[in-house]
Amino acid sequence: MKYVHKALYREVRNSTWSLLAVLGLMLLIVGFDIIAPWPFKILIDNVLSDAPADTLGFFGFLHTLFPSRDLLGFFAVFVYFSSTFGLALVEYAKSFFTKRVIKNLIANFSKAAFQNLETLAIGFYNKQKIGDYIYRLGYDVSALGELIEEGLLPLIIAFLYLGTTITIMVLINAQLALLSIAFLPFLTYGLYSFNKRVASATKRSEYFNSLTFSFIEETLTHLKIIQAFSQEKNKAKAFDRRIEESLYSDSVMYRLDFLLSLLVGLAIALSYSIVMLYGIHAVFAGTLTTGLLIVFIFYLDNLMTPILSIIYAVTYMREAWTKINRMEDFFSTKSHLDYHQGPVTELTGTDITFEHVTLMGDDEKKILDRLSFTIEAGKSTVIFGASGSGKTSLINLIMRFIEKPSRGRILVGSTPIDEYDIEKLRGNIAYVPQEITLFDDTIKNNIVFGNRHHSRERLEEAARKAGVTDFVKRLPGGFDFQVGEAGGLLSGGQRQRIMLARALMKEEAPILVFDETFSALDVRTRKEVLHTVSEFSKDKTTIFISNVFDVINVAENIVVLNHGKLLFSGPAHRLPKEISLYKMISESEPPKEE
Repeated sequence: MKYVHKALYREVRNSTWSLLAVLGLMLLIVGFDIIAPWPFKILIDNVLSDAPADTLGFFGFLHTLFPSRDLLGFFAVFVYFSSTFGLALVEYAKSFFTKRVIKNLIANFSKAAFQNLETLAIGFYNKQKIGDYIYRLGYDVSALGELIEEGLLPLIIAFLYLGTTITIMVLINAQLALLSIAFLPFLTYGLYSFNKRVASATKRSEYFNSLTFSFIEETLTHLKIIQAFSQEKNKAKAFDRRIEESLYSDSVMYRLDFLLSLLVGLAIALSYSIVMLYGIHAVFAGTLTTGLLIVFIFYLDNLMTPILSIIYAVTYMREAWTKINRMEDFFSTKSHLDYHQGPVTELTGTDITFEHVTLMGDDEKKILDRLSFTIEAGKSTVIFGASGSGKTSLINLIMRFIEKPSRGRILVGSTPIDEYDIEKLRGNIAYVPQEITLFDDTIKNNIVFGNRHHSRERLEEAARKAGVTDFVKRLPGGFDFQVGEAGGLLSGGQRQRIMLARALMKEEAPILVFDETFSALDVRTRKEVLHTVSEFSKDKTTIFISNVFDVINVAENIVVLNHGKLLFSGPAHRLPKEISLYKMISESEPPKEE
């Protein structure tokens, strides 16, 4: 968990002075609480008694300062009013400032977590549930605030309260003080045992809550297919099971909290009863004044308050620590691509060479098996193969969604691909993915996404070449039309054309990658768009991932893969007759994950 702990330490360190200010306000609150009971002692022993109970020491000195008991009474009331009003002001200031500091801490921690989430290696990201990431980023990240506001700061103040209170109680009456704290070791042991079980229950509760969130996300994402197969009732039953599991894990935690409160309540009741019985005996024996007994009971209450604070602070810290540790994936370098500034920032050529490249899957099966070929600079190459042949994995290596192959190396120009600065490398590639990747934004913003320097003329030119202009004219708002989540307000063909226009905006990129871009287009539109792409890609290194024969026919070279192995690489017109592309497609196995 070292990576998330480093991130946590960094954010706390950046807010050191703000946290110290909050701590200072909490110290003032302690001071006011310490003063609060003493006016009652003055009123009972020095004002309301027939004869002053204290004629020596500080209270005797106070008695001499005031010529009448009335004035001394007014002084006691003024001290009580001042301490109570001052306490209210400081508590408000502490509450206001603490919330401000904690919100800033959580905001900065959330920003850091989100930035790290964006750099997750695609292979690692695909292993996780999206809903789990959303849950952790939305809920677990707030645990930093809980750790400090509900745990760390109250714990510090509670120990200060405890030390100060026990000292004053001993000074008032040592025997009563010993009786008051005699139960602490037993209570501490019981609390320690309970807290271990509470931490385990909290971890389980977080796990089931995350599963429920992931299930909701998955259901909403695939709602169309669920309705198409009339699986609404089955999904509802599955959701009910997850809710029941979550409720049960929460109920276990609540039962433990109840038993913990019961234990603490019993200890407090016994302690108060013993102290009051002994205190009454001491007053009758003349070894303790009535006022001091009242003050002692106030401090006994102050003794219980920090003990309870310590109990709850430790519980909150355990729960918050469990949540924070779940953020490890966001900060671990093992799950991220290396975004360090590499030594090479300019392309040394645009030919892409695979030298004995092997890629292993998580199950230790070969996805790509000793591939050696060159995608020639300035020419168009189609990567062909049945589903499961490794085409997508090959593109993931070129885009560095997968950091590097298991064996062998890939060169871009004369430089190994992993020696390039990753942002500079991707900045030289115009990429159109297989998946629909439109944002819930305007058509214009989806097209210019990632293109910092753009003009209206350049936008319209890219849209015209991609065939976007034809349907944009019919939409309300034109280029300012909101496409909906994942482009849901547009047809599949319209969405693919917008993604193509996005790539065409990147006209300075010397490498183009089209991953199954043309499959959703009708024949006429596909031919028009392919003609546009052919014109746009002149003198560029162009890679098509496609089994569409219209695409194969416009490519200069072809790379044929079968189950991760290379069958052919070279000019398309030299493809051996024994390699039947039609037969490969017709006999291909059901789609597999690549």
